[in-house]
Amino acid sequence: MDQGSDPASSCEIAEMAKQRRIGLSALLITILTVTQVVPAQSLIVTLALVLTCLSVTTMVIFFGPMKSLLAHKVYFYLVVMTCIVLAGGWLEGALA
Repeated sequence: MDQGSDPASSCEIAEMAKQRRIGLSALLITILTVTQVVPAQSLIVTLALVLTCLSVTTMVIFFGPMKSLLAHKVYFYLVVMTCIVLAGGWLEGALA
């Protein structure tokens, strides 16, 4: 069996891709806010970005591909909530 078809390896790559996309989204929001391409309330956006960074750090430290089903459920909900906080913070900051 080659390394590319290993289910654990494929799961780990998918988890890293999610974390990378969330991080890149946070970076893009930071750049748009700092350069004021999109005027936004910096306090609201900063709070959303801090919560996002803490969440991504938690994902990297505590969740891996070889965890239990409960851990995978918690990871899924953490990813979903992180996306909601990031999108909601950006929307609230840009519309306020």
